[in-house]
Amino acid sequence: MKSKLFYLTLLTAFLSNAKAQIPGAKVGSFDQFIDIGTTQIKGFASYQEPLQAYRLIGSGMNIWFGHDSFSFLSKKITGDFVIQAQLSFVGDGHEPHGKAGLMIRTSTAANSPVVA
Repeated sequence: MKSKLFYLTLLTAFLSNAKAQIPGAKVGSFDQFIDIGTTQIKGFASYQEPLQAYRLIGSGMNIWFGHDSFSFLSKKITGDFVIQAQLSFVGDGHEPHGKAGLMIRTSTAANSPVVA
């Protein structure tokens, strides 16, 4: 069986109060943190080693119809894998259409095929 390359992504969309971060920077176990598509506010991610917890702040329009827009952490993975996460929104003032989840993409392009 031919192995395929996937981007495993932990994503956030529609969050506010983002802080600046170097695009493509490694965060914890993830290869990079970047914004996909056009985002109104640049995203931010941090890793708290003692808690083994990630915090993501980001923005975006949506994830649909071949033009995605969101902030995310990604890690290139080949072959079989298993992943799990406990996700929650922190604080007050959440966007009613905000999203957080796990995603598999074939690339970081805004029109990449996706499984979420």
